[in-house]
Order: sequence, then C-alpha cells, then structure tokens
Amino acid sequence: MACWSPARIEPNFPTKIEALLLGVAANQAAIGLHDAQRLDEQRQAAEVLDERVADRTSELVRANEKLTLEIVQRKRAEEALTKAFDEIKILKDQLGHEKRYLEEEICFERGFEEILGESPTLQNILRQVAIVAPTDSTVLIQGETGTGKELIARAIHNLSNRTEHTFVKIKLRGDPHGAFGERAFRAREGCIHGGHRAADGAFRAGQ
Repeated sequence: MACWSPARIEPNFPTKIEALLLGVAANQAAIGLHDAQRLDEQRQAAEVLDERVADRTSELVRANEKLTLEIVQRKRAEEALTKAFDEIKILKDQLGHEKRYLEEEICFERGFEEILGESPTLQNILRQVAIVAPTDSTVLIQGETGTGKELIARAIHNLSNRTEHTFVKIKLRGDPHGAFGERAFRAREGCIHGGHRAADGAFRAGQ
C-alpha cells in the first residue's frame, strides 16, 4: 500500500524576488502578446493597403492607356485634318491657276473675236498683240489698206488696261491741212466749220 502526501509548501513562497521575476515575465508576455496583435493588425492593414494600391494602380494604368489612345486618335485626326487642309490648298491653287488661265483665254478670245483666221502668220501677230497689250508701250501698226490694222488696234485696246475707256480712231487720209492737230488735241472755239464752243480733242476723249 502506497501513501502520497503533498509536498511541503514553503511558508514564504513566493519570495519577493520570485514575485518580481514572475511580474517581469508576465509583463514581457503581455508585451509580446500585444506586439503580436499589433503586428497582425499591421499585416492586415498592409494587405488591405496593397490591395488598394494594386486596384488604384490598375485604374491608373487603364486611364493612362485610354488617355494614350485618345492622344493617338487626336494626333491622327490632326494629321488627317492637316492633310485635308494641304489637299484643299493644293486644289485651291490649282483652281486659281485654272481660273486665271480661263480668264486669260476668255479675254484672249474676246480681244480677238473680230479677227478670223488660223494661219501661222496671223497667230504669231495675235501672240505679239497679247504680249504688248498689257504694257504702256507705243505700238506702230503697219500694213496695206484692208489688211486689218484697225482690228489689231482694237484687239490691243480690248486686251489693255484701258479697255474700259473709249477706243478712238483717227483717219489721216483726206483730212485738210492742220485738221489732225485740232481733232487729236483740242479744237478752239469757232475754229472748225464755224463752231461756237470749245471741245475736247480725240486724245482727251480716249483717256
């Protein structure tokens, strides 16, 4: 038969030192547990923050891709618009050239509408008329009677910058002595066929 008896308990257990050590150990255990809880909370907060950062980063990436696409599309639209403007400018210039060409052709045709003929000699004369007409040069037209000197003169007038003014022709053949000066420049009062008033000459009328 076995007998058991509890160990003898020291009457002064725990001692002050042991109590102090136990208190220190308990405090350290509490601190460790608190630190562990804080670390776990920080870990959870870090995970939540990482998820938010990842979501925000994804949103920014998508927004950046969308913005980049919009920039590319806008750049392409601007390039297409610039190309369209360039094409319009080219077409406008072409139309301008064609318009001037047609205007010159119309003016050329109108200036020579009274002249008929397709011979190389006549065409050469008409080209010379078209060259000299816009200038202020004095032109001497020579030729036999009936060769069309007046028609050439009218063509020069029609193609010149004075086409809005009167075309004045003066025939010298058969004029009495001194009548040309009076007709061309200015007639004095009463000097022509008993006239009673002064009149402008033909040159002034054609200005």
